[in-house]
Amino acid sequence: MNKSTSLYLDAVRLAAALVLFIVHAHYLLPGGMPGLWRLSQLGAEAGTVFFVLSGFVIAHVVHTRESRATDYLAARFSRLYSVVLPALLATVVLDLAGAALAPDDYAASMQSGAWGIVASLLFANEIWFIGIRPLSNTPFWSLGYEFWYYMIYAAVCYVPGRDRKCAVVLLIGLVCGPKILLLMPVWLLGVAAYAMAGRVRPNRPAAVLLAIVTAGGLAVLATSGAKAQWHAFTLAALDVPAHMLGASGHVLYRSVFGVLVMLHVIAMATVAPLFDMAWRACERPIRAVSAYTFAIYLFHFPTLKCLVAATAAAGLGKLQAPVVIVAAFAMISVFHVACERLRPALKLRFKAWLEAVAGLRSGSRPTAARGAETAAEAEVHRK
Repeated sequence: MNKSTSLYLDAVRLAAALVLFIVHAHYLLPGGMPGLWRLSQLGAEAGTVFFVLSGFVIAHVVHTRESRATDYLAARFSRLYSVVLPALLATVVLDLAGAALAPDDYAASMQSGAWGIVASLLFANEIWFIGIRPLSNTPFWSLGYEFWYYMIYAAVCYVPGRDRKCAVVLLIGLVCGPKILLLMPVWLLGVAAYAMAGRVRPNRPAAVLLAIVTAGGLAVLATSGAKAQWHAFTLAALDVPAHMLGASGHVLYRSVFGVLVMLHVIAMATVAPLFDMAWRACERPIRAVSAYTFAIYLFHFPTLKCLVAATAAAGLGKLQAPVVIVAAFAMISVFHVACERLRPALKLRFKAWLEAVAGLRSGSRPTAARGAETAAEAEVHRK
């Protein structure tokens, strides 16, 4: 993947996170966000973009630098838990503070209690027909999908032997259930985009045309009303209540939207390098700001909700929205720094554990893994 395409995808990923922030800020703020109300309708679209880009990135790292299962799993677990652990802790603290200020606003989300935290910690919050959130942190649902996609993809890429591979994939599928599997083709569109972007190179005029047409198609689809209509059709066709499918109830809409995103990414792999100088000029700010994407995604909802409760009685009027938004981004920045400091130590620890398990399974003494763990501990203590 060339640098221009990588920068473009970082910018798209950040834009999707900011759209979700706007969606929920519009929902939580008493006066909403009138100037951005159209963006507040695009939650499912932003989530679909995340799914496709997630598949693209995972395919990229598997085929370029994570050649061993232990490297892949250590990277995934450390990436997830370096944000998940602080996010769940922050959600508990922020929700308790918010509930003390506005108990009625938190009554529904508090019903999940400790089970919502535990299920989310184990990424069991969406398996089969469960749909449980960690207190108020509603965006967490998508990790209950993506985690299982990571595991299935790992089985396909790293488990040796066709029969064993099929058995492991089947076992993971039985654990996570049909609801999660229903949206996996959308995630796999990102994998397909990565494979095709490296092999299919449309000429520049065709790529520019495809990029424009797909961008226009995404805009038309998002404003067409198809989302609600196709959702109703899906529920009727499957004959299930909406709460049983959750986000998977939009499988038709997300699939079509995802195909357009996939084609757009393939086109931009050719188009983005045409503006290489512009991308390089913006490289540092794009890299720096897009690094906050995961933190924005997992911390923004409980942070916004608590800040809205905290400022409700202050009589700020029209100033409430800017105060809450600025304070939310400031708090998310602090959370992001804490997560990034946690990640290297977690990665070393997970890698040591995984290599120890791999050594035990192969019947050899995991001395190398023990050495890695000791070195990791020494490095952490030195820091």
